Amino acid sequence: MLFKSKQKVNDAPVWEVDTDTQTVRHRNPKTGKTERYVFHTDHIRYYLHHIEEKRPDLLQKIVDKGEIYKHLDELDTKVTDAVNRQTELLMQSSRDYQAAVMSGRIDQSGAIGNLLRMQAQRAVYDTMIYLWKAYSGITGMKKSTQITSDLRGFCYSVPKGYAVIVARAIKMTWTCMERILCAPIDYGLLTSIYT
Repeated sequence: MLFKSKQKVNDAPVWEVDTDTQTVRHRNPKTGKTERYVFHTDHIRYYLHHIEEKRPDLLQKIVDKGEIYKHLDELDTKVTDAVNRQTELLMQSSRDYQAAVMSGRIDQSGAIGNLLRMQAQRAVYDTMIYLWKAYSGITGMKKSTQITSDLRGFCYSVPKGYAVIVARAIKMTWTCMERILCAPIDYGLLTSIYT
């Protein structure tokens, strides 16, 4: 689906995002030249389809403000960093992975590492969407500093840098909680996506 900004240059929108191709186009109002940015990561596709389905009004508002490229670029960077940190945590806590590394079995450690990365991606994507749902429902369009402050109220630290999401004030089913908590989640991950 194509979302176009209300502001136009030569009868063409200044900003537009295509959720199917994950493409952002910007027409420079001064020069009239078009710049095209394509996002290739799964989490941007996942996020765009989710927001398109659940909150198209919010996506349109971000496009109208001219913040869509910045928003997606920051989200891409933060989610990639969060997946990398979460993968590291899972690798450190996996006995099978540690045993494969210590014994020098590169193929086995690679296979286990890939599975742990997929598990980390799922945990991060689910957390990203569930927290996004909670905050879009509770806070609307709060500033990122306020969301970070709110997240600290919903989370508490436990040993080894993991965090547990506290379900008060967030309407989640126990199934959602179990899906999120199927793997240890880094506290930094929860706040970094929204700061």
